[in-house]
Amino acid sequence: NQTADDYEVIVVDDGSTDDTHERMEKINDDRLRFLQNRENMGQPYARNRGINEARGDIVIFVDSDVLVDRNFIKEHIEHHRRGDKLIVQGLVRHIKKVEDYGMSTLMIDGLCLTGLITQNVSVRKKWLEEVGGFNESFGDAMGYMDVEIGRKLKAMGLKTIYAWRSCLAWHVDGYEDNDR
Repeated sequence: NQTADDYEVIVVDDGSTDDTHERMEKINDDRLRFLQNRENMGQPYARNRGINEARGDIVIFVDSDVLVDRNFIKEHIEHHRRGDKLIVQGLVRHIKKVEDYGMSTLMIDGLCLTGLITQNVSVRKKWLEEVGGFNESFGDAMGYMDVEIGRKLKAMGLKTIYAWRSCLAWHVDGYEDNDR
């Protein structure tokens, strides 16, 4: 349900044992490309596979537990029109359940001054390839791969645009406790 027209969605199923494959087969949309790893290879491997398979110029990362705004793709692309060497970091809001989509909460995530947050970020494919993609030796060590690739991109001269009022996303993970 995006307002942008020209895009592809690459879903990399990293060895899941749920019904992801069956759900993807039911979606009849030429823009969707489904890639399945036979076994869990880790987030860096899955992200690199998506980068390698991408046909477009700009790669936008979103995790499977993230919901996005209708203008999400269009806004990422518009920010990239400002320049070639950009990282566009969108806002990520944490919510308890899918029904909370679209709510404004004070639970905000996604500020990383040294790297990037792959729940909602975009970079031109050529720069991701030039730095060698994500370091697969990190495995699923939370956040380290994001910091490392972000530092490599910034060392190449890429600048980060923090899109606080656009490129909106909601991470469905609940709060750490019920007091918030």
